[in-house]
Amino acid sequence: MYPFEIKSSMIPINSLLQFTIYLLIGTSEPLTQLIIVMNVLFFVIVVAYYLVILDKRNRKKHTVFIQGTWQRKGKTEEGEEWYINYTFKKGNKFEIEAVPEWKSRGVYKVLQEIENLLVLELHELLEEGQKKIERISIGVERKDERLVINNRIYQRIA
Repeated sequence: MYPFEIKSSMIPINSLLQFTIYLLIGTSEPLTQLIIVMNVLFFVIVVAYYLVILDKRNRKKHTVFIQGTWQRKGKTEEGEEWYINYTFKKGNKFEIEAVPEWKSRGVYKVLQEIENLLVLELHELLEEGQKKIERISIGVERKDERLVINNRIYQRIA
């Protein structure tokens, strides 16, 4: 049975721990108990680390970064200037403004985030309460402070 007798109801913590380990493992040899407890502890730490890494991987990293106004501009062959501004606001709202005159606004939803790529679904509000749904892909280049929206480069202006 167990190598020592339990005589009182007041069991020291050390003895209680040894007794519990003996019941779980089935051996009273201290070295074997230590090795088994160390292995169990190692596996618990590995599982906890893996769960933390999974949590970090699933976080949305770029939704805050894209907030602001992003511009692409140039000149036509006739020398007229043009620009397109994408503005992403808090509350998942967006506005698109372009010259020659064109405007759009609505709400967006992040469908997917893979590494430095965001896939957004734009719900554009049209006249008479209608909606137009469009998907765009956004490449995020934090180092250069720019976005690549549908394969075109936009610089942050605000």
